[in-house]
Amino acid sequence: MKNITDDIMSHHTAGEKFIISAIEVKKIYENMYSGFMEEYDLTQNEIDVLLFLWKNEKYDTARDIAEYHHLSRSLISKSVDGLSRKGLLCIVQDRQDRRFIHLKLSSDAKEITNKLFKIEEKFYKSLQKDISQDELKVFLSVLRKIRKNIRKEADQID
Repeated sequence: MKNITDDIMSHHTAGEKFIISAIEVKKIYENMYSGFMEEYDLTQNEIDVLLFLWKNEKYDTARDIAEYHHLSRSLISKSVDGLSRKGLLCIVQDRQDRRFIHLKLSSDAKEITNKLFKIEEKFYKSLQKDISQDELKVFLSVLRKIRKNIRKEADQID
């Protein structure tokens, strides 16, 4: 039996299906962290900041995080402030250029982030279940093209 989303989606264009699917995947992704968020008193944005810094030591500024997640710097700053107050983030001034602030995970954050990474890993495994490597390659190739098209479109709007 079809659910309502499948029935409605059967009438949409490919672009609409893509957007609806992306929203659905993001909601499921965020729901996977809900228990963790309660237990550790973290917001989704704070979790995203922790995971970003865990995986990208080279990119350690609020600007890097905002650019990657396509979020405002003020929202990232709010998350950074919260994580710093909770003792999960160390704020380090750049030695060569004092205008730059680097964000480093504290030792407490490393344990928490390791747990977050395991949740994320489980999510990605379930996302790729029953998808062959060839199918995944094609999907990622198409996704790169979509992102390229979107960026071109965004550049024309700005």
